[in-house]
Order: sequence, then C-alpha cells, then structure tokens
Amino acid sequence: MFPPDDFAPRYFPRAYFPGPATHFPPPGGLVPMAAYRDRDAYRAIVGALSATGEFAQVVFATPPDSAAIGADRLPLAVVTPTGWAQADDVNLTSAVRTASYYLTLVARDEDPQARFERLDRLANIAQNAIEGTDLAGGCTPTLTRFKAGKFDPRSPHPELRLCVAGEFSYIVAPVNTHDTTP
Repeated sequence: MFPPDDFAPRYFPRAYFPGPATHFPPPGGLVPMAAYRDRDAYRAIVGALSATGEFAQVVFATPPDSAAIGADRLPLAVVTPTGWAQADDVNLTSAVRTASYYLTLVARDEDPQARFERLDRLANIAQNAIEGTDLAGGCTPTLTRFKAGKFDPRSPHPELRLCVAGEFSYIVAPVNTHDTTP
C-alpha cells in the first residue's frame, strides 16, 4: 500500500492542496441560496458598468435597433438576458444555475481605427468590472466571465458595435424553495 505521506507529494505539487481555511466570509456576507435570483446578478452587472463612469448610458433588456443611436447616448452598454441552464448532477439538495446574457457595447467615432480602439478599451473596462466578481454576493466569481465577443459588421456609420456573450453561475436552493418575491 501507499504510505499516507507519499501519495499527494509524489503525484501533485505541494501547492496543489490548499492549507487550512484562513478566510471566512463575514456573518451575513453571503446571500442565502433561496434569496438570490438572476435579477440580482443582472442588477449588479448594470451597477458595475454604470460605476465605471465610462458609459453615457447602461440599459437592461433593451437591445439597440439597427438605426444609428443619438450621440448623447454613446458610448452605450446594453445587457440582454439570453437564457439559463440548471444542473443538479452532483448534489440532490442544490443545483448550479448558469445564466447567459449578451452585453452589447456601442461606440462612435469618425475615424475607423479610433472607433475600434475606443470599443476595444470599453470591452476591457467592462470585462474588468464584471469578470471574476460575485455579483452582489450570490455568484461564484470563477464562473462569472465573458465567453466570446463579435463585432457587428452591419453597424451604421460612424458607430461600431460589439456583442459579448457572458455568463454567471450560482447555487440554487432545492425544489419548491425559490425566491418568489416581486
């Protein structure tokens, strides 16, 4: 048989296994499973984008139409939910809910290179504000991320639009205990 001290160091680097827990969230610091919903995460996303001070407007669930947007509303960020999936493969007392959304960023500039650079910068600002956060205490930070981005070649001149696919995940309560408050 394996001596107890030989298995872990031989097959895994010593830093692979964390030491004893040294940090615990403060009492009341985590939102209970039954009290957290997608709406809480979306509110946190809109709030984080607004807090950057980089967008003239941040809107929820109102995708921009194909017409040009007024200059007073740019740069614009639009958060649009696209769906969710729930899996309880591991634990029958709770499930992991993963919600997906599109973040559409719109920038305007007469110079195509400057327009691209401005939109690229805004995408990085948005990513820094959202990715890896717990979205008001309910989501798993490592599962809050941007997945992909696509520039819209049909953007009306002098605008450029970028649609970023994002997702977040959190633990949901067992069946029939979901938050239903308005």
